[in-house]
Amino acid sequence: MRLYPRKQSKHCSFQHIQMNISMKLKFNHKLLLIILMLHISNVNAQKASLVFSKSMLSKTGKIIVFELSDSSGVINPSAEQFNQTEMIYFLAKPQQEKDWTLSRKDAEKKLSEIKLIQASFIIQTAQPKLLTEGDAVKGVVLSFQKAKVSLIKEMKFKLEEVESESISIPEKLWPRYKIYNEIITVANSAATNGAYLIAFKNLSKFWCKDTLLTKYSFYNSTKDSITIFADQIIAQSNNQFTKQLDNFKSNSSEQNLKQLFALKDTIFESLTLVDSFLVSIKNEVDAISRSNNIENQKQFILKNLSASNTNFRKKKLALFEEKNYQDYQFKLFTEALAKIITTVPRIKQISGFDSLSWEKLKNYPLLYKEVNEMGWSNDLQTICKLLNENIKVFGYIINDTAIANFSQLKSNEPQPYFALFKAFNALVKKDKRMFIENVKQSMLTISEKDLLASLDLYVALVNSETNSNDEYWELLQNGYQSQLNGSLQEAKLNYDKAEKLSNTGEILFFLIAEVNIKLGDRYSAEIYFKRATTINPKFILPKLYQIEFLTDDKDYETALALVNEAILNNPIWYFYYKKAVLLGLSGKYNEAKLLLLNSCLPLNPLNYEQYLFLGDVCSALTDAKSAREYYMKAGNIKPNDKAYKSKMEGLKQSQDVKPNK
Repeated sequence: MRLYPRKQSKHCSFQHIQMNISMKLKFNHKLLLIILMLHISNVNAQKASLVFSKSMLSKTGKIIVFELSDSSGVINPSAEQFNQTEMIYFLAKPQQEKDWTLSRKDAEKKLSEIKLIQASFIIQTAQPKLLTEGDAVKGVVLSFQKAKVSLIKEMKFKLEEVESESISIPEKLWPRYKIYNEIITVANSAATNGAYLIAFKNLSKFWCKDTLLTKYSFYNSTKDSITIFADQIIAQSNNQFTKQLDNFKSNSSEQNLKQLFALKDTIFESLTLVDSFLVSIKNEVDAISRSNNIENQKQFILKNLSASNTNFRKKKLALFEEKNYQDYQFKLFTEALAKIITTVPRIKQISGFDSLSWEKLKNYPLLYKEVNEMGWSNDLQTICKLLNENIKVFGYIINDTAIANFSQLKSNEPQPYFALFKAFNALVKKDKRMFIENVKQSMLTISEKDLLASLDLYVALVNSETNSNDEYWELLQNGYQSQLNGSLQEAKLNYDKAEKLSNTGEILFFLIAEVNIKLGDRYSAEIYFKRATTINPKFILPKLYQIEFLTDDKDYETALALVNEAILNNPIWYFYYKKAVLLGLSGKYNEAKLLLLNSCLPLNPLNYEQYLFLGDVCSALTDAKSAREYYMKAGNIKPNDKAYKSKMEGLKQSQDVKPNK
């Protein structure tokens, strides 16, 4: 037997062209170019041959050549043609260098005996198909069942005792080759454009459950590519984060901080994906060093995120730690926070304080409008978020540094914010005793009715006993929310329903009275205020309203008696001031002046209205000099207020009047 060596095939492979990559992650805005190229060579020129003779005893030297074909004998079938059939076809024909032809008899009978052998398996050919030209037989198409053949293994032909050289099926016809080729193409395009994560994800698809994967010629180069792409993803993530970090450092806005955290999430997702996959094929690639690089990259990002967040928080909250009331933003934000914090969140027993909402500032339209007009709404919203983080993480609203700063500013506080913030810090910790103690301290000097009302209701809810009737509390809450939204009739309807379920709650009576006041029903309100104070004698607002009713009725004597009773229970600035006003209205100017000087000013030296009233009292006592002095003190607090200017103008005109001679 004469054996002729078959032509060697050229296999498909990836070629990687790369620039030098620094594993210290220094890019200088230049991406490493990795070009993944798939070279498909002509692998179809594979042949096998064997000696052919009519009788093996007489060796003729005639040689049959076998080439892969389609069912019609066309060699080099396409992948589509090859995969559409259940058979494998080979064209058998005489070696053209030898001048001989097949007889029809040999073609029909002898070649039908040719077998395909693969390892220990022998596969019979089906009925040969003759290719003729006139009477001449040009070749025979042999067919074998594809299911019996392993496409990735070499095979031979055998006729009688003679075997051919080995022949193999071209790689492009192997299972999944087309799928892999498409994956390679996408990865190639992505890598060329610097989209290494896309390239990595695509190449990772090779590691499926295909047991034949390692047999493909591109397997080793794919492993090289997957690790190079992993290195590039790590490097790119460092470059992206560093760039965004520099951007945040140059402009430490909340938006840039959000983008930094969002980028962290994206990067971590990519790095985790890369790490998980490399670990899953750790027996085939160097996963350990890259896992270490990925972990180092994550720690680098987390460290810088923590520092950035800390610096951002410190910068935003430094306003309360470093500024004073000369800084208008500090003054405005302090007032806004006090309103937000002291607005009752829900009409039900309060056991703690868990969050503050910027939206509550809308209950104070003038303050809300001013914050927006100053262009500070975003800053205040950010501060609210940061203070909520304080509550959740640290267990306080504002820290000790800010509390100390407010403590130093007590002599200049327009309202007792120091005591208020201390009180609500205590409520965060569910320390009711400390909360009540600090609220009572703040109530001594509060001169703003809305703030006093909020705290009065807060204290009542903190001290209230739990009512197990959930429907009752739900009606109160619905009514309260409607009242805040300006839907007074709806609020009254809810309160009326709640009263039918329980008529013993001072909070309910107070809310009913308050909504009646806003609806112009003073007389019903007066009844409910009395009911509220009967249950809770220390309830401030009901008594204050009752005093105002009597004042409107000019029943100053009864009003003074009621205010004296109120002072016994709550010796606060607001009741002292109301008493001074009643004394003035009763013509008792000297008593009014003494009360203002001895009781009101020591508690709150920064109230605007009390200085105007002191000026009025002194003017009534014909003490123009003192009147001017007190009007000027009011002017120092609100120099542009119309009331101050009107008082000064009135004083000037009274002094300009000359007596008739």
